[in-house]
Amino acid sequence: MSLPAPKSNAWISFLAHLLFILAAWTLFIKYLFPVGYALAYDEPWARYIYWDLWPLAHVWLGWALLKQPRYTRALAVGMSVLKSSSSPPCSCVFSTTLSGRSGAPTGL
Repeated sequence: MSLPAPKSNAWISFLAHLLFILAAWTLFIKYLFPVGYALAYDEPWARYIYWDLWPLAHVWLGWALLKQPRYTRALAVGMSVLKSSSSPPCSCVFSTTLSGRSGAPTGL
């Protein structure tokens, strides 16, 4: 016998659906757009893709917010710690990507 799902309030539902939208946007920006760009310029299709599983993590956390299993809080805290420790600052990513070289961020 399973326990009934707890009632979700509007804020939690909003955040869960926002995570689903974020996952869809991430799929487009990180995978579909780079494949299309590479194919348009006769490059190998996977040349500009940075492979990771963050879209799946966003969907999982959105589902967990809606269904609220016992591990939801630990999942959310764990993901936020992993995400903040694995992402480089945006200016460094843009300077490396746009200029084709690494180094100090441009425009400082």
